Amino acid sequence: MLRRVLVCGACLVAAVSQAHLMPAQQGTVNLQGKAAFVVLAVPVSAMPQFDDNRDGRFSAQEMAAHRDGIEAQVQAGFQLFDAAQSLQLDFIQASEEQHESVDASGSLNAELLAPAGARHFLVLMKWSWTRETPRLRLQFNLFGKESFEQQFSIKVLREKQAEVAVLTPHHTGHVFFRGSAEIFQDYVVLGVEHILTGWDHLLFLFTIIIATQAARSWRYWLAVLSSFTVAHSITLGLSLFGVVQPPVMAVEALIMLSISLMAALNLSYTWRVGRVSTSTKTQAAIVFVCGLLHGFGFAAAMSAMGLHADYRSLSLLAFNVGIELGQIAFLLVVLICAGLFVRIRWMIVFVPRGRLLLNGAILLLSLVVFVLRVGESV
Repeated sequence: MLRRVLVCGACLVAAVSQAHLMPAQQGTVNLQGKAAFVVLAVPVSAMPQFDDNRDGRFSAQEMAAHRDGIEAQVQAGFQLFDAAQSLQLDFIQASEEQHESVDASGSLNAELLAPAGARHFLVLMKWSWTRETPRLRLQFNLFGKESFEQQFSIKVLREKQAEVAVLTPHHTGHVFFRGSAEIFQDYVVLGVEHILTGWDHLLFLFTIIIATQAARSWRYWLAVLSSFTVAHSITLGLSLFGVVQPPVMAVEALIMLSISLMAALNLSYTWRVGRVSTSTKTQAAIVFVCGLLHGFGFAAAMSAMGLHADYRSLSLLAFNVGIELGQIAFLLVVLICAGLFVRIRWMIVFVPRGRLLLNGAILLLSLVVFVLRVGESV
């Protein structure tokens, strides 16, 4: 009994020491025997009702006055499970942080070192369970109000194993230390979700689909989509493994420029129809160059979610497979809808005119968004 108390005490002392080095929006879970020792740096804006003077910080006085309420809300927003069974919370302590952590550039912002405290507060917890090897599942909902507070990274340590989960308001749960098959499935789903919710990537695919000709052979679709797949796979891998990592905002702006280029080429061909046609090889080459940019865009999203520490190549492959499945699904839906449209005889006369209007609208929209993104990046 005394040994257990000493071990728990030592772990808590280590956690306290670690806590003051913990950057905001990050946490660690250290598994020791049948206990989990947790350190969290939670944004104050996640609990504005306890910030009496509305300065975005917790002072010592505010923490003392509202500690019970803060700890109760932390318990509601951070939960550990063994599969479906909730683990037992043995200890929790919330405390104000007097100084802001060093930012990614290594510099300190003097404004954030105000005496009233930092923009995040610290939480120490101890959880316990009965099974030897729990299937650890985490649910988290302690996000702040600012855009940079909409992501929380939690690292779980178990002996020599480590796994990092990146949580967002759209991805609030994570199961740790799963098998390779489960991880592959999860990253495939993430890839499908990313492509089907990424409007700029879908818009680019749409410009490929409406690439001027009323009918294209399967060889055209195979060549063009394969070139896009190979291109974005190259830059996705290079970026995620740290070989080439261009600025995210610059990439986002150039992606819109690639959409403008495709729409402009489509308009050019439409005006020249009957005289000159863009060959499949030329179209595939253009799509390949644009696909390199989109790969960097996919990498930015993948970086936010994180590669699995123990299955980096597998999670990258699965994410890429998910992207391809999402693209194929989108292509099939658009082609089916287009086929139904042209089968209605009285609508056939609108097809050339509609193609012109669609490409013109896409060109205008993409140029406007390009200018806006350039403005955001400077």
